[in-house]
Amino acid sequence: MYTIVRPARKIMRDVEWQGCPMKAGEMIFLPLSGACRDPQVFSDPGEVVLDRSPNNHIAFGAGPHRCLGSHLARREMRIALEEWLTRIPDFRIADGATIEEWGGHQLGLVSLPLVWDTA
Repeated sequence: MYTIVRPARKIMRDVEWQGCPMKAGEMIFLPLSGACRDPQVFSDPGEVVLDRSPNNHIAFGAGPHRCLGSHLARREMRIALEEWLTRIPDFRIADGATIEEWGGHQLGLVSLPLVWDTA
């Protein structure tokens, strides 16, 4: 759902794309989070589906620009989720909660108000 890092690339030659002129030598940020929510690729792009198959997201980049730590990051996330679900198996987003995203060079959430029973 979220590509944490927004990679930058240097424009190698003057080009115009969809009315936006870009000059050789300029740097651009690539919003990979938009690609990971492409309705032409994902039938439910606005949903987090952990067991989606196939799951051709590019949150870790692709090809020669793929994150070297992607396998470690996946393992760490799997362990974190397993431990969370062992301790807090039933949780939900708080009723009426607004989930806000923030961005810059990295993307994230302002808050994610969760509730669960403590019994």
